[in-house]
Amino acid sequence: MALGYNWEQKRREELYTGLLLVKYLKWSFFTRIFYLLKAQSLVGKVLENEYYLSNIAVYPAFRALGLGTKLFSEIKRESDKTGANKIVLDVETNNKRAIKLYEKLGHIIKWRTPSIKIKKETFEFFRMLKVLE
Repeated sequence: MALGYNWEQKRREELYTGLLLVKYLKWSFFTRIFYLLKAQSLVGKVLENEYYLSNIAVYPAFRALGLGTKLFSEIKRESDKTGANKIVLDVETNNKRAIKLYEKLGHIIKWRTPSIKIKKETFEFFRMLKVLE
């Protein structure tokens, strides 16, 4: 599974995503708004001419078969259609396997986000990017 979108799609979908969060979280949305806003300020930012790789996943039994690379090729094809000049993504700093794959595919680590603490969990992400030719 792979999910990606460009800067225009992100802008169109932000309001819709917010409404869905309210619909499904109901009143608990308001108790979680601080965490949602904090997370949004650190990850998922998409600038003009960027294509954002939101998620890529391969079922564990099918890993190490080149499927992640094939999925990324599809993401690259989709990004080409949008006119993006780079693909960006956020990956948890402790996800060594994914970082290794992204580096193999030509991504570089651009920066590390500040830590975000949600309840008892702490998250840190690398923003990685690949400049497209």
